Formats: sequence, structure tokens, C-alpha cells
Amino acid sequence: MIGLYLVLAIGLLTLGHLCKAHRWRLFTSVYETLPAHCLITSLSAGYLINFFVPFHMGDLFRIWFAGRRMKNGYGYASATVIVDRCLDVLCVTGIFLLLWLSEPTAALRRITVTYGIMLGLILILFFLGIFWNRGFKQLALSFCSIFNEAIQFRLLFFLWSLISSFKDVFRKVSFWKLLLDSLLMWGAYLASYFFLGKTLQQLGYAMGLRECFSLIFGGSALFGSTFLSTTGLLQPFAELLLCLYILLPLPLLLCGSLLHSRKEPTCRASLLLPHRKPEEQLHFLHLYFEGNQRQALHEYLNMNADAAILRDYSSGSDATTMLCLRDNETVFRKYAFGTAAVKLEEQAQWIKSLSHKLPLPEISMEKHGTDSFCYDMRYPKPGMGLFQYIYCHSVEESWSVLEQVLEDLCEKLYPKEGEPVSQTAIADYVKTKVEANVRSICQSKILRPLTETDHIMINGVKYRNLPLLLPLLSKERLSRIFAQDPRSEVHGDLTLENIICYTQPEEGKPYYLIDPNPGNPVKSPYIDFAKLLQSLHGKYEFLETCHPTHMEEGKIQFLLPDSPQSRQIYSKLREWLEAHFPPEAVCSIYHHELIHWLRLMPYRLRRNENTAPCYYAAMILVMNDIADLYGENGV
Repeated sequence: MIGLYLVLAIGLLTLGHLCKAHRWRLFTSVYETLPAHCLITSLSAGYLINFFVPFHMGDLFRIWFAGRRMKNGYGYASATVIVDRCLDVLCVTGIFLLLWLSEPTAALRRITVTYGIMLGLILILFFLGIFWNRGFKQLALSFCSIFNEAIQFRLLFFLWSLISSFKDVFRKVSFWKLLLDSLLMWGAYLASYFFLGKTLQQLGYAMGLRECFSLIFGGSALFGSTFLSTTGLLQPFAELLLCLYILLPLPLLLCGSLLHSRKEPTCRASLLLPHRKPEEQLHFLHLYFEGNQRQALHEYLNMNADAAILRDYSSGSDATTMLCLRDNETVFRKYAFGTAAVKLEEQAQWIKSLSHKLPLPEISMEKHGTDSFCYDMRYPKPGMGLFQYIYCHSVEESWSVLEQVLEDLCEKLYPKEGEPVSQTAIADYVKTKVEANVRSICQSKILRPLTETDHIMINGVKYRNLPLLLPLLSKERLSRIFAQDPRSEVHGDLTLENIICYTQPEEGKPYYLIDPNPGNPVKSPYIDFAKLLQSLHGKYEFLETCHPTHMEEGKIQFLLPDSPQSRQIYSKLREWLEAHFPPEAVCSIYHHELIHWLRLMPYRLRRNENTAPCYYAAMILVMNDIADLYGENGV
């Protein structure tokens, strides 16, 4: 009978561990459907470590092993393990209370009080988090802020994950599934301890369920290793059976999980924080722990609740662009907040209103919030931005796509004979996009060493600097140059990265356009042509990853990549413009390019000021070219 009881005890203990891993998966599955074998391996290896090492160090292994597989990282893994352990404390306290009530011994009273104190501390922290929510967050932020940004982010993200995990136990985890898993887990464990007691009774020990449960979860088990807390109490043979009982399920689970791992599919994951740049994630965490803008933060958190984020495609705008998986469909999701949300909604309306005229993405979903807007674009056949396409295809193929874009816009979007843009609109354009932005540039601390000299050395070559080039930007000059600009509907942000080219043979158009900006104060086809110049003449797309290698007063050194492909495409674009428009129109287009650079500078200063000097230098190169091409009078 000893063998039968021991086998039943080991089998039920193994089942209890499996149920515990399944319950843990309930917590992780709120954001990630982590493979079952990963959680089982993590749990069994953690218990193996706890058997030999005190202070539950095996839980740290659980966090490390599971966290390295999670897209949300170790902070979220830590949070789920802590939630799991807190529920264990609740259940163990309840079981000890029932055992003490059934037989009120001094030993059971001590251990019940010990667990009760632990549970009380957990509940105090829990209710402090609810009723002193803002104060707790601000205290946590004050503490974390004493560290550098990297440590600060990890600490805040861990606390954020912990808070979210506790909330999600009540908001997103099915109560009935959690209850069922907990009942099955503790039912299997208690049945296992019952048969363990039967095994020891066969050896002459007065051990029942109560004694075995106290042995496993007694006071010494709180901080000591399982081995130390269970040895020295029984005879050697009984202790050998006890060690066999505790240890044998662990290699069985490890072997089973490794075999099962080959059959499990790739798992879905969505991020606690949308996958954006680290500085933006840290900014969000600061806003969250400051306790302000609760409505905006709530909308931010729910923006991607229905999708798994695959990749971040955000670039030069205040909107975020993600490649996501939603309802088994791959989509590009764009979302924004505040004033950027208004612009994003205008963008979506532009796409829907002109989709019958131009190759544009299909919008499959829109979300309106109090201070936010979001839409999904269906992901068509594989494609890439024209900026990348140029370096993967011949100049002839690349120019063929760009020429098709230009012809389609001229035929289907721009009127043949448009009324001139009003002088009032031009005056407002110059005031807000030129004069205001020049002030922002000149007032920038990081740009001041570059802006105050008459000449600037860029990569070892001397150029006229902003003080000498300001006549190009005079109100009178620009008003005269823009006076005959035709008024038209425009895309508004026609850079190379917003022209998506199909990479596989496709019937019909070889491209589609994304990310329009229809809210320009001046609407003219020349705005769009100038955006193409910004990419090909000013090398805008190259600058995203540029950083100054050396900068001092009136000097800047940085890597500005170039290529024969882009130079040839630029040459063809200039030829096309000169063939289709009179010289004064081409002059206007180049000056609109200059204003695009001015409009870009405050955004770069706001988004990542460390890259702003490179954008400033690129702008100065463009201004020198325009000064050489069109002189003082702009002819």
C-alpha cells in the first residue's frame, strides 16, 4: 500500500503543479499567450531551486525564464508571479484558518496568525493603492526619479505592470476560470497531501492531511528551503520518500514540457505599453504616476487592447503607426492624442473621400475618444516605401513608379486651371510657418552655437549661414514668389516614405499613398512637389538616424549619406518639373521645400533635440542651393 499511496500522492502533486501553471497562464494571457511549456518549465525549475535554496529564490528564476520570452519583459513577468504568490497566501491562510478552527492547537494558531499578518500587509498595500492611489503613485515617482533614466524606466515599468496585473485580475481575467483553476489546483494539492499522510501512516507516523499541510507550509517553509524545512523530522527512509515525493514531479514536468514545446504554435502578444521609443514610454509613465490627464491615459491604454502589436513604424509625426494583428487580420494602426488626433481624423476623412480617385489604403476601423482618434488600414500585398524601393530596384523602375504618382495626381487630384491661392492665406502661411519657426530655431539652446555666425562649416565645407540667408525668407519676397500658386486639394506630405510600392507583380497601380496631411494653410500642388524635393534634394529620410559627431560654434560634422540612385531620381524629378511648369512655378516649388524644412525644425526640437542640429545643417544646405539657383530676386 505504501507504493500505491506514494504514486497517488506524486500524481496528484504533479496535477496540482499543472493546474498552477494553467492559472498563471490566466494572468499572462491578458497581454501574452505565453506557451504552456514555458510556464511549466519555469514553474518546475523554480520549485527545484526552492527545494535547495532559501528565500524562495526559485521565484526569481520563474521571473527570469518567463520574462525573457515575454515581449513585455521581466517587469510584467515579476508582476504576474507576485499576483500568483499573493493568491497563494490568501488560499493558504484560508486553509490554515479552517484547520485551526477544526482543531485549535497552539502550533496551528501561530502559523495561522503568521499567514494572517502577511495577508493583512498585502491587503493594506492593496487598499492603499485603491484609496490613496494618486499619493502612492506620486511617492513612487519621487523615489524612482532619483535614478538615471534607464533604471527609472525599469522601476516605473515594474510598478506599472504590477498595478495593471492586480487590476486585470478583477477586470479582464474570468472570475469563474480563476476560481475553477484555483479549486482544481488546491483540490489536487490537498488530495496529494492526504495520500502523503497515508504513506507516512504506513511507516508508523501519526501524519494526516493537517500535519502534512503544516509540514509543507509551516513557519520554517516561509523563508527556508524546502529541504531544510522538511528534514530532521522523520527517519531517514521516510525522509527519502518525502524528498522523492517533492522532487519526482519536477523532472517529469520538465521532460513533458520539453516534448510538448515542439507542438505549440507561435503565440500572440500585445504590449502593456504600445511599442514606441523609450523616451516616449518614460514620458507616459511619468504622466501616469503624476496622476494627471486620467482620461487621456485611459484612452491610451485601451487604444491597442484588441490588437497584438508586431512592429512600430512611427516616424516623423505626432501620430503613432503600428503593424498589428487584429481578429487574425494584419493591419496598420494609427492613433494620436490632443491636437494630433484632430489632424489624424482629417487624414482618415481625406483617405475615405478620395479613395475612388487615387490608390489609397482601405480603412477598416475607426475609434473616436474624448481626446484621441485611431484608425486601421488593411495591410495589402507586401510593399515598401519608395525610399527603400529605390535601393532595391533600378533607377528606371523607381522613376517609373514616381512618374506614375505624379501623373495620377495631376490628372485626378489637381485641377487643370486652378484659382490662385489667396494673399490672405499666403500672409498667414508666411507668418506662422516661416517667421514663427525662424524664432523657434534662433531661440533653441542646442542650435544656438550653429545659428549665430554668418558662415557655418558643414562637414568641412564653408556655407552661408542663417543670418546671411534670412533675405530668402522675407515676407515680401515669398509673397511675390507664391502669388500665382494654383489652389488645389493636396496630399500634403508626399515624401518618399509615404509612397508605398508593391514588391510583387500587381495588376493596376504599382503603388498606394499613405499619411496625407490635408490641413495645410496653403493648398497648392506645389506643396506636394516640394515634399518630394525634401526627400530627394534635402535627403530628409536619411536624417532620422543622424547624430552630430562633432559640433562647436559655427561648425558641425555628421554623416550625411548619399547615393547615385537618389541623385539620378532627383535629376529626373527636376527635369519633369521643368518640362511641365514654367520657371516661376519651379522657383515657387523650391521655396515651398525651404518652408517644409522650417516647419520640420520645431518638431525635431520637440521630439528629439539631439538630432535637430543635423536637420538644421541639412536645411542650410538646401537654403544655399536655393540662393544659388534663384538669387536674391527669386527668378
